[in-house]
Amino acid sequence: MKIELLVSKNFLSLFTLEIVSQAIKVFSKANSADLELKIVWEEQVEYPVLKIGGFPPVVVKTPPSLSEVLNMLTLALDLSELQTAPLGMAGGWEADTFV
Repeated sequence: MKIELLVSKNFLSLFTLEIVSQAIKVFSKANSADLELKIVWEEQVEYPVLKIGGFPPVVVKTPPSLSEVLNMLTLALDLSELQTAPLGMAGGWEADTFV
């Protein structure tokens, strides 16, 4: 899964970069997930922007906690797995009908 972080050289950006980096290391080890972090340095960025996979970007306006970032990564991974699941697996429970 690709993760992109747009940052500048302010405290919030640097703090967010550190937390996101730690979260990716922890998440990768715990879930055997292949995560790729791309850091984009932009002087014009006031708030860091986190893009996970193909999901809408998240503007970080307050310093995130490690658990918040881990929850976002977990949710993104779960949703991406649902999108790629075969139809028989995702809709298998519908086969049980009552007469």
